[in-house]
Amino acid sequence: MNVPIAKVVAKLSTKKVTGKNHCIKDYSYPMLSGLGAGAVVMLLKNYVAELGIVNGCIGTVKEVVYRNRDGPRQPGSLPAYIIIDFPSIDIPEEKKCFPHYPRTTIPVAVDVFSCEDYCCTMETLPLRVCKALSIHKCQGFSVGPGKQWERVVIILPGKKQKNTPGMELVAVSRVVDKEFFAIDVDNVDGLSREDLFNIGKGKSSDEKKTFIAKMEYLAEETQKELIQTVIDMDSNTENKCFDGGFKSLVNWYRELTN
Repeated sequence: MNVPIAKVVAKLSTKKVTGKNHCIKDYSYPMLSGLGAGAVVMLLKNYVAELGIVNGCIGTVKEVVYRNRDGPRQPGSLPAYIIIDFPSIDIPEEKKCFPHYPRTTIPVAVDVFSCEDYCCTMETLPLRVCKALSIHKCQGFSVGPGKQWERVVIILPGKKQKNTPGMELVAVSRVVDKEFFAIDVDNVDGLSREDLFNIGKGKSSDEKKTFIAKMEYLAEETQKELIQTVIDMDSNTENKCFDGGFKSLVNWYRELTN
C-alpha cells in the first residue's frame, strides 16, 4: 500500500453487569478499520447539512492525526481526527479548514456515541472504508468517466432469491452510458433478452403501481369534496368561490380562538 495504516479499534464501555453494549446494534459503525492516506471512506454521521456534510458522503483520506506524539504506538490510542477531502461538499474558500488542502477538506474527529438507554457507549470514528456503494446509497448519483464512481456492476438475483422490484432499474439508470455498466451473470441461470426487459416488473411491482394509482384517485376525489366544502362556506350568496370560503374559514377560526 506504500503508506502507514492506522488501526482504528472502537472502544466500548457499559454500566451493566452483563457487559452487553447496545451501541454495536444501534450504530452500524465498524469495530475495526484500517485507514491511511489515499483510502476512500464514507461518512456515517450527519454534520452540517447545508454544506453537504452528511451521512453517505464519500471522500479520500489525506492525513491521520494523533493527539499523542507516539501515535499508534501508544496502546489503545485512537486518532484524534482524520483529514478527509469530500469533493461533494460546499465550503466557501474563505472558510476552508486547511490552507494547504482544497476547500472541500475537513477534519472528522473521534466521537462518543451513547445507546438509547444511556447505559453504554462507543468511542470511534464515524467512518467506513468504502470499496463500493449499494444501490440504495447510489440513488441520485451519476456514474461514468470523470465522476466519483465510474462503473456499475449489477448482480441480478437468482430465481429463488428475494427480489426488490425496481432495484436493478435504479442501478442501470445511474450510468451516463451503457458502456459503463456490466451484469454479473454468474448468479443467473440462462440470462436472456426477455429477462433484461423484465427488470423492474413482476407481481409486487404491479401491486405497488395499482396501490399508488388507487391512492392518487382517492386523493383527487377527497380534494374535490374539501374544495367544495370551503366554497360553500363563502358568505357571498351570489358568487361563491374558494378564496371567499377560505376567508370565511379564517375569520371563523380567529373568532373561535379569541
